Amino acid sequence: MNKHLIWLVPLALAGCKKNAVEAQNASIEEVAEKMKESGVAQTSLHPGQWQATVKLDNISAPGAPPELEKNMRSSIGQARTMLECLTEENAKKPFERFVEGMNKDCKYDHISMGNGKIDSKLVCTTDGLTRTMTMQGAYSPESYKLQMTTEATGGPVKRVNMTMTLDAKRVGECPKKQG
Repeated sequence: MNKHLIWLVPLALAGCKKNAVEAQNASIEEVAEKMKESGVAQTSLHPGQWQATVKLDNISAPGAPPELEKNMRSSIGQARTMLECLTEENAKKPFERFVEGMNKDCKYDHISMGNGKIDSKLVCTTDGLTRTMTMQGAYSPESYKLQMTTEATGGPVKRVNMTMTLDAKRVGECPKKQG
């Protein structure tokens, strides 16, 4: 799993109760602008050491060779825990970290973020492959818990469905740099 997955959600954590973002059929750039205008992008998570646990809840690849699907399914229920220091600078720009490296062929079907809740659906299409990613959950400046689904269609396997849970919390200050 991608190391940046820990930062998949901090864009949601950046919100506070008075700030909210609602958008439909919007590009990444349009959502980023709405976040900037609302103040969501300028407020921050609490900087420090964050621990995130990602657990694969389900995966399927209908029509895939049985050995491939068996290998994929062997990861179900396994959790991976990551630690990362969120600097004060990066805490102020979580959305930029989230969209870093995304192609311009992604569009939000919808995104609703505010009052401690997030609900979004992002669709990306590149070279005949379509990925539809949904995210629902709750957040605060010190923690978040999200349910994420991804459906990929059009690749060599034809269709892959995956559901994951991301549970993260701030666990303290970042370690001091040595030397």
